[in-house]
Amino acid sequence: MVKETLNSCPFCGGKADIFVVNDDGENNSEGFIASCNNCGCSTIFCESEAEAVTLWNNRAPNECENELVKLLAIIVDSWDCELNLHSKRMRAVLAAKDLLKSYAD
Repeated sequence: MVKETLNSCPFCGGKADIFVVNDDGENNSEGFIASCNNCGCSTIFCESEAEAVTLWNNRAPNECENELVKLLAIIVDSWDCELNLHSKRMRAVLAAKDLLKSYAD
């Protein structure tokens, strides 16, 4: 099996594995699916393990997921700016405290 080559689940981040399955159709053939061990998201029935891995790892991005990633980037950027400002404010307060302490001594 090629478990190491599977990306994590795009929905929950869980670990995925390849499973051997039987097609319930007329062919009654054996095939493969890639499936998340956490949320159960899976590929369609594939004829080969390699096809299941490729299908799992190369899904088209979800439009909603793309919007969430953009929103998360904006949030991270704004918090990063806020933390930098906070850090600068803290350095100024500490410098002022040191200056006041030196005057008190």
